[in-house]
Amino acid sequence: SFRGKAMALNNMLMAKSLELILKLAEDVYAAEAAFRKASGATREFSSDIGDSFDQVRGFGVTLEDTSKATSSLYRNFTDFTFATKSARLDLVNTAGILSRLGVDSDSFAKGLQTQTKAFGMTGEAGAAAFLELTHYARETGQDVGVLSGQYAAMAPKLAKLGSAGHKAFMDLARVQKITGLEMTKILNITDKFDTFEGAADQAGKLNAALGGNFVNAMELMMDTDPVSRFNQIRDAILNQGLAFDDMSYYQRKFFTDSIDGLETEADLAALLSGNMDMLASS
Repeated sequence: SFRGKAMALNNMLMAKSLELILKLAEDVYAAEAAFRKASGATREFSSDIGDSFDQVRGFGVTLEDTSKATSSLYRNFTDFTFATKSARLDLVNTAGILSRLGVDSDSFAKGLQTQTKAFGMTGEAGAAAFLELTHYARETGQDVGVLSGQYAAMAPKLAKLGSAGHKAFMDLARVQKITGLEMTKILNITDKFDTFEGAADQAGKLNAALGGNFVNAMELMMDTDPVSRFNQIRDAILNQGLAFDDMSYYQRKFFTDSIDGLETEADLAALLSGNMDMLASS
């Protein structure tokens, strides 16, 4: 009868659901056990995997994502084990969701380490900053995974700026997008002005190339913002009407050799390219 078939179908669905529930429970148990074996962590921390997965799987986060997020935070973010259960789950949840957006969990955890130790952020603020970074990358047409990886790698180099370090990175990301010049090269150029000797030497080379006293070593040394320094160097050249396309063969070579941190004439072309007012609202 129809009623009998309906009951049979219902029983089959219930059995299948129970089978899936048991399989999921086994997978969670295996993931937590694997985490404990690999890290030496206690059940207190391994249980974060299953608890987080229950909360975020509706966002498309997989058990593998949650397991990797927990492992990355446990290994790379030293304050993770000092946090409350609720705070830990918030971080694991964020890491899991960010992984769906292209942010590697190791990049997130390493970034958090610098944010909390050098940038004066709480773990919650650091997680929010990563969400901001993800949104910014997508809005400006930059690869989320690449940019978040750069953040993890570059943040320790910006620790000397203290609480201004995060903003400095965001500014560097904007200049990198506009000019095509890598952040590491921008810092290699601007870091030369951290000492009086370096500033005097670099300013002397630039002024010699420009044929006048257009770069002030003391002003550049006192201005610790890397993007502000970069713009001063760039403007000193452009304000003399020296666009890359208008330079002669030997001018291009001379300016490339005069700016420590540039490796090729292509780097000089990138340094002088683009409109710095672009992306200001992003």
